[in-house]
Amino acid sequence: MSPGSAGQIARGGGPTATDLTLRRMIGLLGTLLPFVLLFGGYLSPHSVPMRTSISAYYYTDVGYLFVTILLATGAFLICYRGHSTNQPVNRKCWLCVYIHKCCPWIRDDGLTSLAGALAILVAVLPATDPKQGHPDPVNYVHSVLAVAFLLTMAMMSYCQFTLGQGAANALYRTCGRIIVVAIGVILGDYLLGRPLVHIVPTIVWWFEAVAVAAFGFSWLVKSELICTRRKQVVVGLILLVLFLLAVLLVPDAVSYSSSLTEPSLELTD
Repeated sequence: MSPGSAGQIARGGGPTATDLTLRRMIGLLGTLLPFVLLFGGYLSPHSVPMRTSISAYYYTDVGYLFVTILLATGAFLICYRGHSTNQPVNRKCWLCVYIHKCCPWIRDDGLTSLAGALAILVAVLPATDPKQGHPDPVNYVHSVLAVAFLLTMAMMSYCQFTLGQGAANALYRTCGRIIVVAIGVILGDYLLGRPLVHIVPTIVWWFEAVAVAAFGFSWLVKSELICTRRKQVVVGLILLVLFLLAVLLVPDAVSYSSSLTEPSLELTD
């Protein structure tokens, strides 16, 4: 193996130090994104209340954090090489077999490069400001890009991370399913006229946070930063944090949402 192939799988089948470092950076950035924006907003000079979606933070004091984290995540994903193009297909998963049959180019490097480009585009093409009276065309482009990014990450967890035999394969598939379900709830609510948003104005933020945290958590496990035998404890702590956030922050978010002339315009972020 040449010195320039540091991102590929090391001799003996194990990941290189570069692979592990990139996985950890991607996982940490993904997992922390919603919480950095949330607490950063509260600690900012203007004490930004909880927004109705993650992308809505673009127009706040912590907008630079939103852009920076997405750009960094995109760059790390593009740099990540993972397995070589000769890696086998997970024959035990019918979805993986079908996807690889239709799109033979899908491998670790191709999929993560696509996800990285999508993350960068999401950062540079922001959603409409919730205070604006009507959405602009870029808002819909932003939403489509965000959905595509999360679906790509779900595919990475469900199809690519489960290659071979591993104790964490069930966890990777669960993370992939969580991402898809969270996106489905957001899209379904949008298509039905936003009944959930009218009940809980921050529902989009919560499901976005769950999807992003699931994506980040799967990368942290893959990076070996989180030991798989302790994954139940980590998942429990994440759920506890989300519950405490709901109890503490939803009242402020409802108050903020009621001050807007229109509900949040983002489809998903």
